[in-house]
Amino acid sequence: HLQILQLLAVRHGAVALTKIDKVSAARVTEVTNEIRTLLAGTFLADAALLPCSAVSGEGIAGLKAFLHDAARRWHQAGGQNRAAQRNFRLAVDRSFSIEGRGTIVTGTVHAGGLAVGDTIRMLPSTRNARPLTARVRGMHAFNRKVERCEAGERVALNLAGVERSEIRRGDWIVAEALNHRSDRVSVALTLLPDAKPLKHWSSVHVHAGAAHTLARVGLLEGEQLAPGGTMLAELTLDLPLHLCHGDRIVLRDASAKQTLGGCTVLDVFPPLRGKRSSDRLALLHAQQDASDAEALKALLALEPRGVSLAQFAANRNLQADALPALLSELDAVQVATGAGMYACLPAHWQAMQQKIVDEVGRFHEREPDNAGVERERLRRKSFPTLPPEAFSAVLQSLLDAGSVMPAQGRFVALPTHKVEFTASERAIWEKVL
Repeated sequence: HLQILQLLAVRHGAVALTKIDKVSAARVTEVTNEIRTLLAGTFLADAALLPCSAVSGEGIAGLKAFLHDAARRWHQAGGQNRAAQRNFRLAVDRSFSIEGRGTIVTGTVHAGGLAVGDTIRMLPSTRNARPLTARVRGMHAFNRKVERCEAGERVALNLAGVERSEIRRGDWIVAEALNHRSDRVSVALTLLPDAKPLKHWSSVHVHAGAAHTLARVGLLEGEQLAPGGTMLAELTLDLPLHLCHGDRIVLRDASAKQTLGGCTVLDVFPPLRGKRSSDRLALLHAQQDASDAEALKALLALEPRGVSLAQFAANRNLQADALPALLSELDAVQVATGAGMYACLPAHWQAMQQKIVDEVGRFHEREPDNAGVERERLRRKSFPTLPPEAFSAVLQSLLDAGSVMPAQGRFVALPTHKVEFTASERAIWEKVL
């Protein structure tokens, strides 16, 4: 359990040494020393150790005071505010029905806030089922009726418009803005010191939120990971899971008997190709321990074809109104696409412009008899993975600048291009004439 707490990146905690009414003071001292030895080198090495008894009440007041003080310091540090700036996400760990009320789900709020009357989306994480929507009819937190819940709270939601059989443990209740599930996810994987070496494409059990599925581990920086080591990897999941950047995953071996290590989610939209390229690895390394602003800046610098802001926001669970503030710090070209906004640094934009001009020039060399190259063909040859709207914006900027010119409607050409006879063709033409 201590290993799993560390894999889940828990940073603070305390030790409640219980049932002290059952033993002598000497035994309490002996166990205290054992605990300190066990916790040495972990995040709990200097944690408060609070002896207490639920029977006699000894130490309970001190434990309560410690917990209240920890909560107060967390709020003062802005912990809840940081989590509240995200879209709502709740990991479902239980679902049931109550006669006269309908479907109830319980879980822990990972991020964001939710109010009675809000519409939510349910993302099945443990089976291939379509997302569903429902309305929050009511909610309870800490055994009392409330109108709103926030990040960090345990809550029970009474949902209208969904049957008990349609939702189960492992699913997610999320804001309507979120609708992604991933069967491949890029991670930073850490192996426990006492685990066996992990080979490329090993089969593992994945535990994320309350969900569980099998997966294959694709190591991205080698063929084997040594015990205690960390490496970038890609998990290929048997069933798609709803995950976001920063989520923690616990890995167990194929028999599900031993905890192997853990992962930090970096990217839930990995590319199909080039996953081991130096550019891709640099991009993933830039996502580790980076703020949203730093991550977007690094992505824009490393992505020569620009960034889908909608995908960036979904990956990091950012609310839509958070993007303008992030972009205000960056000098980026922005284009509206069918999938949302797209952004690109000016230097990359100019490089794309030049590539299009060069491709038009090469086309003229190959087919000098044609007035120009058809626009869709030019996109496929130049930037097949670029959103069509972004390509159109780059091309339009060239047309506006006069770097290329329209030719016969759907075609474009260089301003210097002319369809004319070669010397031998002209001699033939003169003879025919």
